[in-house]
Amino acid sequence: MRHAVDGKEKTMIPMPENIINLNISVIKIGKQFRNDLGDLTELAESIRQGLLQPIGVTSKRELVFGYRRLSACRDVLNWTTIPARIVDVASILDGQIAANTLHKQYTLSERVAIGLDIEARLGGRRGGDHGNQYVGGKCQDFDDCQGRRTDQIAADRSGFGNRQSYRNAKKIVLAARHAPAKYGRLVEYMDRAGKVDGAFRWLRLLQQGETALSKPQPEIPDIAVGGGQNSTIICGDSLVELDRLADESVGLVCTSPPYFNARPEYASYQSYDQYLDFLRTIIRKCHRVLADGRFFVVVIAPVLSPRRSRNEQSIRLPLHLDIHPIFVQEGYEFVDDIIWKKPDGAGGQRGKRFAADRNPLAYKPVPVVEYVHVYRKKSSKLIDDLIADVDVETRKASKIADGYERTNIWSISPAKSPIHPAVFPLELAERIVRYYSFVGDVVLDVFAGTGTTGLAARNLGREFCLIEQKREYLLEHLPRFPNALRRGLDGD
Repeated sequence: MRHAVDGKEKTMIPMPENIINLNISVIKIGKQFRNDLGDLTELAESIRQGLLQPIGVTSKRELVFGYRRLSACRDVLNWTTIPARIVDVASILDGQIAANTLHKQYTLSERVAIGLDIEARLGGRRGGDHGNQYVGGKCQDFDDCQGRRTDQIAADRSGFGNRQSYRNAKKIVLAARHAPAKYGRLVEYMDRAGKVDGAFRWLRLLQQGETALSKPQPEIPDIAVGGGQNSTIICGDSLVELDRLADESVGLVCTSPPYFNARPEYASYQSYDQYLDFLRTIIRKCHRVLADGRFFVVVIAPVLSPRRSRNEQSIRLPLHLDIHPIFVQEGYEFVDDIIWKKPDGAGGQRGKRFAADRNPLAYKPVPVVEYVHVYRKKSSKLIDDLIADVDVETRKASKIADGYERTNIWSISPAKSPIHPAVFPLELAERIVRYYSFVGDVVLDVFAGTGTTGLAARNLGREFCLIEQKREYLLEHLPRFPNALRRGLDGD
């Protein structure tokens, strides 16, 4: 197969069955919500060495993900064709949001743009039966709209969750569009701070007639950026790689273990007990590298043991309960249990048979929660002692701003990935990193997947150590971490 590059033909590796070499001119590009595509020239140079992750399109050639890669290939490299994976998605919008969020969290103003687009499609009306009026006659994009307000649907789909936060952010964005000289700075303030409340208070003051002369301009905070040369990305087995880390070199462990026999993509264990033994070894090795008195936060949920024949039934195994005594036996103390609540409709297909038959004993609720269990490495030091050990400037830089979550129920939309079957959302990782570590700490994820924990650490001024066995998960996202050291990825 040959490919036109700068007027010359370039030999390409044969495409896998579900990937085609697609003419760029036939790709249908819908609305894009990114305000900043970043340095396309730098991306193009990386792609010139080989496009590791194809773009995603539907069978009708509608772009689902990869707009930035497409732009670099088309506008910088002058390619006329591009490798594309044919993907089957119920919602192009959800696919676009999932793929983009995986690379970089949307800013609040970008989320508002998504919400406004959703409201426009819904016609700005209240709930009810919208039939097949949307997106080429398909209503899958809005299958949860009946009886709900359009702005609540927009808030959920765009990642706000809280309807009031979405409405306030929308007021800021619309005011800035109408009068950019007066309100444009508030959008920048909101995006940089990553919260709505402060910018909205200033909006109300300015709209009530208070000018910049009578009140100081909103101060845009400096956002610390981590992920430097003290960060490491390791492609390898955590059971082996953990032994290579120094004692007490990690300030926080944040991870979500692979599911037990949930899907073919995951490792298969001979038994559930063997799986628990594997997790015990990981937890024990993490205890050595975790600093005295610091936290291990695990995102976990019950797992399904599928039936082996039609004469047997599948069993849900309470992993979130079974893992607790392991932590205690390995030298940790329990601190908190947090419930990660996903929006209604996020639980998949479970319960469909009961919904049809309604027979007693067969009831199966749709699972819309996972658990965030917080453990602390046992120590003679109190939490106050650990805080006092940190220098004043670092404590100041790590202070948690207003608007933090006060309860142990966190409502966060799940993330999706075209290459990974189970990623947890950046917002969840950022909360964990923000609440349980200081700026400059090293955050360890022993099942790193596509690097969400590393991205959260980088965004919040922490360093990271990511360990992941699957090379393809890490390669796609290396450009996000240009300064991090690498091991096992470049032939070393």
